[in-house]
Amino acid sequence: MAIRRQVEWDGHSYSGYVDMGSNLDDDSLPVAKVALVFLIVSVTERWKIPLAYFLINGLNGDEHANLLTACLCKLYEVGADVVSVTFDGCSANLAMVSQLGCVLKSIIPVTSFQHPENDNLSVCVILNQCHMLKIMKNLSAEKRVLVAENGERIKWEYLVLLHKLKAHQGLRAGNKLSERHINWTKQKIKVNIAAQMLTSSVADELEFCRDELCMSEFADCGATARYIRVVEPLIF
Repeated sequence: MAIRRQVEWDGHSYSGYVDMGSNLDDDSLPVAKVALVFLIVSVTERWKIPLAYFLINGLNGDEHANLLTACLCKLYEVGADVVSVTFDGCSANLAMVSQLGCVLKSIIPVTSFQHPENDNLSVCVILNQCHMLKIMKNLSAEKRVLVAENGERIKWEYLVLLHKLKAHQGLRAGNKLSERHINWTKQKIKVNIAAQMLTSSVADELEFCRDELCMSEFADCGATARYIRVVEPLIF
């Protein structure tokens, strides 16, 4: 998580510099701007416990992998078997699991890696659904056009046209598509905004405008509607 960059004196030492737990007190270190937090959550009970945090200025995949491995080993020492790791979709996290043996960018992905202390246990990797949903929505809105494998174009323009049509006609359809969904730049981190846009009800409306209303503006919206229908079950 992002933190405010600030150095403070507590009467004994300065805090706010990069701190990886090595007890190194050196004002030549860069000021930390991110806290990398590890949290353990029970899969059989209702509890979660902060495990460790590191004040960093940025880490590569190798360094992330080393910290995760250290956490897995410490947990194993106290009798806790970690069966999965969940994280958001930032590039450093993807590089981390690649270093550990996962292959996510493949037709046949490898979504687990060997536990460092237990040869009989594999650790599954799970991308955080909420974060990935926001990424997919923001990508569609920012790039405006995505190209599918078959060359078809997935266009943000159709969602804009759909909203304009509803606003002009004063319609209330079976979804929550509104002005704040279209003006997305101030809604980047809101999960509900992304979830309300990438739903089958929005795809239904696009196809209704094309097939029942025969509106020429929606003639090629098929790829966009299919994209939405593919995303929804993956997330929910």
